[in-house]
Amino acid sequence: METPRDLETRFPYMFQGKHLGIGICKGWFPIFSKLCQEIDHLLGEDKQGFHWVQVKEKFGSARFYWDLDGTETPPRIDILTPYGPLLFATKPTGGDQTPDNTQLVEQISKLAITAESATARVCAACGEPGTRHSQEYFLTLCTPHATQYEDTSREGLDMWFNAEDDFHSNAR
Repeated sequence: METPRDLETRFPYMFQGKHLGIGICKGWFPIFSKLCQEIDHLLGEDKQGFHWVQVKEKFGSARFYWDLDGTETPPRIDILTPYGPLLFATKPTGGDQTPDNTQLVEQISKLAITAESATARVCAACGEPGTRHSQEYFLTLCTPHATQYEDTSREGLDMWFNAEDDFHSNAR
């Protein structure tokens, strides 16, 4: 299995620059890895203007925040409903607003939101199909991992990479 450090080695420009933290659950890592590959392909030869600002879990799915030449992830609002969170995204602002850049920003936004939506349907621990569960906070889990989550000890619920496999701390 590829690790965050492997991904960082493959796409170093994506993990350089100022950021708030980059962490991805094991079960969502294949989705994030595919997103990185798609963005790398989209950027073509000019890759230096893109980097991740924050990658995290929120309301049971991943959130991918990025910057492209000063244009940041378009502002989003999450509204928590009885049926789960609803996400509203706005148009990007700031940065280089040329037609080519605007189209690229929209394409990256679409890819990131699609990947975020995909993480809402797979287990954060193993990547198998999952549903959103709530105790102290929301998590998307398969049935076996949901059982571990519901046990107060949470013994064996292993969702995060070990320090030696995670993103380098000096890249932050």
